[in-house]
Amino acid sequence: MISVVIAAYNTEKYIAKCLESLQKQTYTDFEVIVVVDGATDKTLMICEEFSKRDRRFIPVYRKNGGLAAARNTGLEKCTAEYVAFVDSDDYVDPNYLELLVKAILRNDCDISACGYVLEDENGNEKYRTERKSELMEKEMFLNNMLIPLNRSYGAFVWNKLYKNEIIKKHRMRFPDEKRYLFEDHYFNYEYMKYAKNGCYTSSNAYHYIARKDTGIIRGITGNNRNIEKWLHYPEVFDLILDDPYEGFEEFKKQIKMMKVWHSSTAVRVLAYYGKSDSPEYKNMRKYIKENKIAYLKTPYIGAKKKIGMLLTCFAPKLAFRLWSI
Repeated sequence: MISVVIAAYNTEKYIAKCLESLQKQTYTDFEVIVVVDGATDKTLMICEEFSKRDRRFIPVYRKNGGLAAARNTGLEKCTAEYVAFVDSDDYVDPNYLELLVKAILRNDCDISACGYVLEDENGNEKYRTERKSELMEKEMFLNNMLIPLNRSYGAFVWNKLYKNEIIKKHRMRFPDEKRYLFEDHYFNYEYMKYAKNGCYTSSNAYHYIARKDTGIIRGITGNNRNIEKWLHYPEVFDLILDDPYEGFEEFKKQIKMMKVWHSSTAVRVLAYYGKSDSPEYKNMRKYIKENKIAYLKTPYIGAKKKIGMLLTCFAPKLAFRLWSI
């Protein structure tokens, strides 16, 4: 059996399509735990209607606490052998759950991932993953989440299937979103510490929808009240880099480079909004300068990001204007 966790906040326009795609699954032994995170629209009502028609759909209402808190609430209620995550504004193919669970059983592994299709709100395809199916030792599986070769299957949780036994045994949870972003990276890192291996299946069964109102820079310009969050923007990576676990050295190198880029993003935003006197800003800028040579030498990082990092070093406000277009 699979427990599917969905965190939902004000997605009344999209949640029905998401739930319908799960209702049509060829693998039928599942439950869907929809954690409605303080939604103020009709999201809860839509989920309750699904629950009346299909008992496999279980709506749970909680006070708004953010994506990580909602997912953690869902994890507490999971009863199945396996756990999957789906975002409330995305949808999946009818064979999504079947191919993930069959991949785990066929390969005798602890986690499976599938490819995904990135679409805009009108259903136009932007790109899709293009990898061959593969069984990997845990370090390689973790490394390949971040290396963007052949469209990496990503460090997010929504196209993967996990063993609930591992999650419960090690009391795994997403870090507090009120402070940390990129909580998926940390969750996957923690999970793979206790996994033996992982597999990728080439089917692009997950459909990730890129909304116009979800961009990083667009979000900060639209709501300056969230400016304080940028002071801690890359700190989740420190949870990984400072972890005493011996292993995953290549992955940690990649995380270090991710911290450079996301520190650059935060520095641009903070400089533009007049927070350049904060100690967090100064520490991030120092970190960028200390690691800029290694960042420039990293072969899988594109020229645009390298130029953006350099420009941020010398003119963060100008870099913000260029990258917010």
